[in-house]
Amino acid sequence: GWLELGDRMIHTAPYLGYDVADARPAFERLVTLNPGFRPGWDHLSWIAGNTWDEAAAIRALEVLDSLPGGTAVDREWILSGRNIVRAQRGDLTLSDVEIDRMARAHIQIARDFDDPMVVVFSPPDFETLIRVTERALEVSSRREENRAARIAQARATAATGAWGHALELADRFNNRDPTPDMQMLRYRLVGLGRWLDALPLDAAAARRPTTLVADPETDARLRAEVLWWDGAIGFANRDQAAISKARRDLMEVNVQQRAYLDSSLAAYQMALSGRELDAARVIAGLELNAENATWRLGSPYTVVANRLAAAVWFTGNGAPDEADRVLRYTEAAITGSDAFGAMMQVLGVSVFQRARAAEAAGRRDDAADFYNRFLLTYTNPDSSHQHLRDEAETAFARLTSERN
Repeated sequence: GWLELGDRMIHTAPYLGYDVADARPAFERLVTLNPGFRPGWDHLSWIAGNTWDEAAAIRALEVLDSLPGGTAVDREWILSGRNIVRAQRGDLTLSDVEIDRMARAHIQIARDFDDPMVVVFSPPDFETLIRVTERALEVSSRREENRAARIAQARATAATGAWGHALELADRFNNRDPTPDMQMLRYRLVGLGRWLDALPLDAAAARRPTTLVADPETDARLRAEVLWWDGAIGFANRDQAAISKARRDLMEVNVQQRAYLDSSLAAYQMALSGRELDAARVIAGLELNAENATWRLGSPYTVVANRLAAAVWFTGNGAPDEADRVLRYTEAAITGSDAFGAMMQVLGVSVFQRARAAEAAGRRDDAADFYNRFLLTYTNPDSSHQHLRDEAETAFARLTSERN
């Protein structure tokens, strides 16, 4: 019972606006009753890593290391956890030998799971993840594994703030291997990057996967997502007509998530017409709903874009605590490769928005911590986003000085 409760609190509850730390008591009770139960300590280490609790992370990893019978995945988990602690201190520097070992381990784990997208390594340090994917591409000759590594590399590059280079990588990968996965990778990238004002106004048109939309064999959910991005990009370009067209086109696609996608685009139109707080409430109603709270009714990419939009509108209209609620999902234990990849790309800017929200709400210690996390995550922003680092550095210095 404690495991089931803890699982729900760590995997699902943050999508509903709860703090992932609320899951800790369930797992602490579990390991008190059964000190050798590895999944309990696994989850405690994940909670500690995602909430940047160094002492708790070290304690859980030490216990895991002492337990008998660990598998290759268990050993990789422990090494990954220790690297996360080092990265959060700002002192993670891995040798080429360590990067090679990590890349080979992940290739082998992916083969054991028969899933090229399986993710064990979950770093806040995306520079390291980029090095791992580069080495994996050198080591592996399997097409599916290489495609997975390329997708992860482009996502991790965007996660550091280098949106322009991430899009260049996605273009290069799509030219080499123009699969639906690669076409969607770059349209999602350009959609998020355009929405964040990190990419130029004309970046999307040439990268729209038009053939996917026109092909009757394309999965209806994928076709619906492309149309939703048409509307979201229209919002980024302040084009009401483009959003209206996307909504009309969506009505022609028979998918379960159609109402969810259309409602979020209607909220974007609301925001463009000056009703940002109303729009934020509509999005929050969609995303903090148990039926829509994970990526099951929509792409995980629509989820991350919606939540960022709502957070910006809430903070800008005097409701910073609501902004924080919609972004707490970034601390969930996200296990799906697509869901993790979507969140990973916006982790830095999400943490930045949580910092702004915390400061606006008067939670100055939380704000300082979030600004610090952002600076350790968004390490290589394009010139279009350098102002975010500048703002964070100034705010972190001011808040730290006040705290001391």
